[in-house]
Amino acid sequence: MYKLSYNGLMGENLLHPGVANRVLELLLSSCTTVALVVNFVLNIFILIILSLKTIFFDELHATESRKMVERLVNYVIYKGTNGQG
Repeated sequence: MYKLSYNGLMGENLLHPGVANRVLELLLSSCTTVALVVNFVLNIFILIILSLKTIFFDELHATESRKMVERLVNYVIYKGTNGQG
């Protein structure tokens, strides 16, 4: 049930559901942690999009890039005004 911590003292088992829930609750109660998680997810999303663009597309022409940005903006506005679904 208990494990030996790095300083030689007995510590709680982090795999125990009660302890894990408490740790998760403490982490999510911090605005900084939530902001860092959101930033991480956004960066991963951007990395995936750029990787897919690199794999499947060559250099886009100016008109193609503009049209793609227009569609992306319209999609974001549509999702923002109509909610999640």
